[in-house]
Amino acid sequence: MDDFKFSDLKVSPADGNPIVGAAELTAIQKLMAEAGQSADRVVHEMVGQGMREPIRQMAEYREWTSLFFAPWAVGYTEDNRIPLDEYIAIAFYTHPDAQVMPVRPGLKWTRPEFKMIDTAIEIGWDVILAAGWPVLRRKMQEAAEELARKRDEMGLAVLDAAVVSLAGHTDTVATAINKTSIDGIFQAAATIGFPIKTVAINSGTVMAMSGWTGSSFGMQHLTDAMIQQLVVKGFIGEYGGANWYTHHSVPVNYVYFGGSPDAIGYHQTMGGTRAASDVDIFKKTDVHTLDEKHAYYIGNAYNLWRLQIT
Repeated sequence: MDDFKFSDLKVSPADGNPIVGAAELTAIQKLMAEAGQSADRVVHEMVGQGMREPIRQMAEYREWTSLFFAPWAVGYTEDNRIPLDEYIAIAFYTHPDAQVMPVRPGLKWTRPEFKMIDTAIEIGWDVILAAGWPVLRRKMQEAAEELARKRDEMGLAVLDAAVVSLAGHTDTVATAINKTSIDGIFQAAATIGFPIKTVAINSGTVMAMSGWTGSSFGMQHLTDAMIQQLVVKGFIGEYGGANWYTHHSVPVNYVYFGGSPDAIGYHQTMGGTRAASDVDIFKKTDVHTLDEKHAYYIGNAYNLWRLQIT
């Protein structure tokens, strides 16, 4: 058996979510398979040695509002202006001798405001030395999750403001979602020409759909590829012509619906994540900081819907 242990697992944040490399996943699967099939005490001790980290007291956070925004990276010296367009074309019933009446478009722009979010971890040298488990890796993972949580707060505020600005794009249902409430939103979206492509729902809320006829949310229907998407992105299945993504990070009393992100709005990032580390020899600590700049904009609220469970 290889010397790989769970304590060797490297987790790197990507878009605020902890990502494990494919090679390490293979090693973990091999380790678990050998441990499960072996009666050798030494093998089981090797598994246990890698699981000595303290049990997490908070569930892992996963960013979800990014499902509704097209990403737009902006350089530090670039203008983040977004072009605005209004429907101005018009046609007339006329006579063969009539003169055509043209319309002329102009130019309008908007510049969403960037906000900075940051986090920092300070760890004493003695803590790192005496912990006996990779405490820095755990805390940096938590820091990345908190950045994702703040990004979602920004994105959610923009989503809610957009969806409530239009009459008829919010609905309510008592106690739990039902097929009638969901189908009604899909029908309304298709009627105005903006069909729903993406749905974000809490992982507990979605359980109300498990017994629906024609639903693909039962785990027995998921292929290996779909299970991988469930683990990595929270993809749970398809219903109503839309992809459904579920995670406990989504507000439990709301379900969000949207079209293609590039037909909804933008999530602008300036310069990516900036990381810095330093050593304080007086306090005998290592200090690590992360900061990001983000801006959110929705250009087509007609492409958004929200269902509230009361």
